Amino acid sequence: MITQLQIEYFLAINETKNISRAAKQLLIAPQTLSRSLESIERDLNARLFERGTPLALTDSGRIFLSYAQEMVDKRNNLVSAVNDITGNICGTIRLGISYNRSPVLLPETISEFETRYPKIDFFIFEGNQSEIKHALLTRKIDLAVEHIPFGEPGLVEEAILSDQLYLLIPKELLTQHFGERAAAVWDELRRGKSISILENLPFLLNKRGNSIRSIMESIFRQEQMQPLISTETENMETLFNMSVIGRGVTVYPGAFLSKSKLEPYMDVLHIARVPHKMANFTLGVAYRKGYYLSQASRDFIELLKCHARRKIQDLAADLMV
Repeated sequence: MITQLQIEYFLAINETKNISRAAKQLLIAPQTLSRSLESIERDLNARLFERGTPLALTDSGRIFLSYAQEMVDKRNNLVSAVNDITGNICGTIRLGISYNRSPVLLPETISEFETRYPKIDFFIFEGNQSEIKHALLTRKIDLAVEHIPFGEPGLVEEAILSDQLYLLIPKELLTQHFGERAAAVWDELRRGKSISILENLPFLLNKRGNSIRSIMESIFRQEQMQPLISTETENMETLFNMSVIGRGVTVYPGAFLSKSKLEPYMDVLHIARVPHKMANFTLGVAYRKGYYLSQASRDFIELLKCHARRKIQDLAADLMV
């Protein structure tokens, strides 16, 4: 009979594609893990992995994987459902969120959440949109906070807030490129003229795989622009600071901006909405279909919505653009 522990061992091997790495992750000896895999294969009378570097699932292994994941999901759902009934509220919320959004949204949300659920722990996976989506689909995380829709039929999505992208344009850079026309160019942008007017200015953007980068590349294509991307980084704060010193134009989500952040730099930066419908996006939370959303997880999502929307409301009051 195949045990729950053997299934967990199998899933670890599949994740790492290497017996030694999986054993290290599980804190057991590689020999123990090898024996467990061989035991499953004897019970099924089928080889689950092609032995090579890296290990690769056989056809039988792929079938076993789908059932193994389903069994683990059902067990986790059972535990969560029973805990909701008995009031034994404990466990871990496994959450995926971007590097940049995490410090903006999580500290206050988790702090308030923990006053109500002191026995709930958090596992935070930080990455770009592509990495977060992969982590959710491969069950490394249970909740993903990102731009939606993901475009995956196996996911359930809930909107958190509607946001938009803002242009941060160094005033000196605009003057260098447009001279006496700088004021007129800025006025046109502020009134919603095409972003293509900035094509010859250097842009500072996130790396590919980031949702904001994907939006901007789509806008560039529609506007038939090929701007110079002079800097690429995952860190939005780096982009902001480089724009402040005049290195290029960058874009920022509204939820990341605030009066306290912008006020010291209003004499060096122009700030305006990105004048394109694709610059409006929805931030949401996604989870797999069939995943049991515990009461604690539901309450966390509601708290996250409240904190995120409050930041957008504060921005609307601060920015008159």
